[in-house]
Amino acid sequence: MLPRTNSGPPPPPFPPPSMQNDIKLIFVEDGRPFIYRVELRVNSSSDGHTGPSVWAPVCAPSSDDVYGNSMYEASFATTMCKQADGFRKDPSVFSVHGELVKYALPTGFSSSLGGFDPAQYTRWVTVVGNFDAYTVQGMTLQVSNKTCTSGFILGLQCFWYYL
Repeated sequence: MLPRTNSGPPPPPFPPPSMQNDIKLIFVEDGRPFIYRVELRVNSSSDGHTGPSVWAPVCAPSSDDVYGNSMYEASFATTMCKQADGFRKDPSVFSVHGELVKYALPTGFSSSLGGFDPAQYTRWVTVVGNFDAYTVQGMTLQVSNKTCTSGFILGLQCFWYYL
């Protein structure tokens, strides 16, 4: 007779491979510490999931409030911070928190936005849903070949809280 074992729930699934190399945080000089503008490596189709990969600036969805819901903003921003950091599990880190910042889209080269030149990009991306996905690319994306319709690109500030 075989010994009886207590079978618990199945182990959690393995997380997807790190997508740290699929997000870029480019330092922005706006007088505050650790502010970045964000670019994502996305596929060039309108849903961001098919076609060749390209780098795209992240657009703010509107010219008013960034997302109109602080819960979505915090989740989205925090996911970007964690992804850019490679989803590391540092035992001394109590929590990671991100905040979104909005910048007017310049019409030409801008050194204060980390050498940003809108003419360098063929695609622009806006995150429009599924804000609790594990990676930003797993969220619902809208990819366009036109510049940000809102006239604003997103920036990010990341905070790491230590024990």
